[in-house]
Amino acid sequence: MDDKILKRIGLTLIFLGIFGFLFINANTIGHVISGSNVDDTELDEILEIPDIEEIITRIADKKTISLEIKNNGEGELTNCQVLTNSHWISSSQTQTVPSKEGTNFQLEITIPEGTIPQSYPSEIEVICDQLSKSKEFQITVMENLEIIKIKNLKQVREGVKVKYVFNNKDFVGNKIDVELWILNPDEIEVTRTIDIFSINQENLIEREILLKLPDNPIGVHQVYVALPNNLDNSIKRSIILGKTTTTGDAVFNISKGKGLGYLLFIIFIGIGIFFIFKSHRKNVQTNKTNPGSGLITTKR
Repeated sequence: MDDKILKRIGLTLIFLGIFGFLFINANTIGHVISGSNVDDTELDEILEIPDIEEIITRIADKKTISLEIKNNGEGELTNCQVLTNSHWISSSQTQTVPSKEGTNFQLEITIPEGTIPQSYPSEIEVICDQLSKSKEFQITVMENLEIIKIKNLKQVREGVKVKYVFNNKDFVGNKIDVELWILNPDEIEVTRTIDIFSINQENLIEREILLKLPDNPIGVHQVYVALPNNLDNSIKRSIILGKTTTTGDAVFNISKGKGLGYLLFIIFIGIGIFFIFKSHRKNVQTNKTNPGSGLITTKR
């Protein structure tokens, strides 16, 4: 291939690589490649629905949850309603969400008799005059004989926050003790605590306890929850502790889908430099082979 063509190809690839780096953070290239509309993404970010934790309830129970819908746009969102694909959930409110503010919607959840105890995928949709957005979540119906169910585990700086639900049905008394502990990857106990609380409530009791851990725990840890008089029938859930996978994601911003774009533009620049180097090398070899080719001679 002609050295001038190689040089042009190399410069073009380098230009594309630099151009991509300049605009990838604004997602311009990604939108063009995928064919998506930038305006659609901006609209999607205007209406904000919070993540909904797993809702744990019992048969025949009634539960009310509050959902704050936020408007991040410049104009108000009018006639907003919360609709759902489940006949267990209802909300009759129609409200306006002002600009840069949030509005609370109340959702009433009623589990009818005869419901099979299991987890049910659910979805809500917030519909306003200007736009709409949906969010998925899960409703879990406990069996009446189930006493404890772990709802969520979250690593924090001090240790692990354990959120669990206690079924106080058929319990007599004012207070109850629940024991929680953690085993490390070597199955060695690293922390244990007892949660004492009142059970004089009609509905399921939700608790959140912090289990403190030594500094920098890493690996798969097992979290156990049980009644002190029945530790052999504990409820167990695993959690991966440590930040071993976070570093790579932060470098390439994989969580936002940009890692592949960065890699692609690095390849463009690398190939461009290779073509320019190859073109330069051909010129050097040509000059060595024909050292006098650059001189103009005349005959007398």
